[in-house]
Amino acid sequence: VTVDLHTDQMEGFFEVPLHHLRSADIFVEALQQEKLEPVVVVSPDFGSHKMAKRLAQKLGSELAIVDKTRGALAVQSNSLMGEVRGKSALIVDDICSTGATLRSAAKACLENGATKVYALVTHFLLDREEEIKEIEKIFVTDSVAREGVSQRPKVPLHKLSIAPLLAAVVEPTFSMNITGSIHETI
Repeated sequence: VTVDLHTDQMEGFFEVPLHHLRSADIFVEALQQEKLEPVVVVSPDFGSHKMAKRLAQKLGSELAIVDKTRGALAVQSNSLMGEVRGKSALIVDDICSTGATLRSAAKACLENGATKVYALVTHFLLDREEEIKEIEKIFVTDSVAREGVSQRPKVPLHKLSIAPLLAAVVEPTFSMNITGSIHETI
């Protein structure tokens, strides 16, 4: 069982049956409670496009993509495709380790007229004290244990549990009652 693999091609590395789960529904539920309107889902680079597109479809929102270049020392946003002006931008990424991609995409959104910027990250690895002042809040899943991490990023984190997502597959797997209906709920 995996959640939001970095690329779909990674499924080919497994020699056993694989359930590749998506975190989109967990984020949708949390965003509905925030009541952010209007929103635009933003992919911080072309690699996150599919994940962002899935979320945009679930939210019924527009999609924007940041054209990013990663140099030896920095991440640079070259342009933003799509309209963010007057909307809350929701940057969606599968993994965050340095914060550079989120910061760069957030700056591009604000420079293009977004009213606020939020981030949604499945695997949040950033463990040093890092300020990402361009982002109001980062929604993260608990796919990575964060207990015992001494320094926290200087941005509000909203942790979401992936337990219901995992339970939807693990319980039927162990009870030997695997059906096609499982995949319809994920």
